Amino acid sequence: MCPRCRRPPMTPRFRIENSSVRQTSELDPHALGGQWHAWPIPMVASPSIRGETSQYNRPVWGPLLNLLGDELVGDFMWMHEVKLVTGESVHAYKHVDTRRCIHLSEGGRAYQYVDDGKYRTIPGLKAAGMALPREAAPPAGSPLSL
Repeated sequence: MCPRCRRPPMTPRFRIENSSVRQTSELDPHALGGQWHAWPIPMVASPSIRGETSQYNRPVWGPLLNLLGDELVGDFMWMHEVKLVTGESVHAYKHVDTRRCIHLSEGGRAYQYVDDGKYRTIPGLKAAGMALPREAAPPAGSPLSL
């Protein structure tokens, strides 16, 4: 029982920190002054899929155009194509300012490079947010504008 708030201990402990969730082993939920939750917050990740670079010569802009629209595509460089073990082709596009990549399949799926030739599916909006500069606002009419 916590002597300050008279609540039973919460395990596992999760604390919200800059809009990301971190697990902690801290025994006093008041020690760091963050918001605490007694229920576990699932952090489910899709399984990683292996892939190998297949070509550097023929750029494909369709997946990026479908996600971002015409106005933002000019800020990206097509880097290469990756062939996943599932047979799907994924194209890597690097933003010219942030130098961060977005990986999109020809079927419209977004991927995150994990490590060592492995990719994981992520939502398209998350992939775009990871690659675009923080101050960039999607243009009106873009699939990203809400």
